[in-house]
Amino acid sequence: MAYKLVIFDLDGTLLDSFPWFLSVISTVADKHGLRRIDDVEGMRGKTTRDIIKALNVPRWRLPWIASNMRKLKSQSLDKIPLFPGVPELLSALADGA
Repeated sequence: MAYKLVIFDLDGTLLDSFPWFLSVISTVADKHGLRRIDDVEGMRGKTTRDIIKALNVPRWRLPWIASNMRKLKSQSLDKIPLFPGVPELLSALADGA
């Protein structure tokens, strides 16, 4: 079956953004007066809701935090690498393979 459209999630699917996330999360936490993440590995696998609760993030602050993270990421996109094989995958999809 041929598909006309393929949609990918960027973070963790196409981009290896976890190292970037680790490099900025403490700065973002400090800027927004949040608790720093002590056990990053312990957060893996948790839902967004669980992480927000664990860090005691007020929901009303989420739009500002998300906006700050998006801005930081857009400034760093050229430094966040694609996962190995992604360029070839995208080329193959573009070629209809």
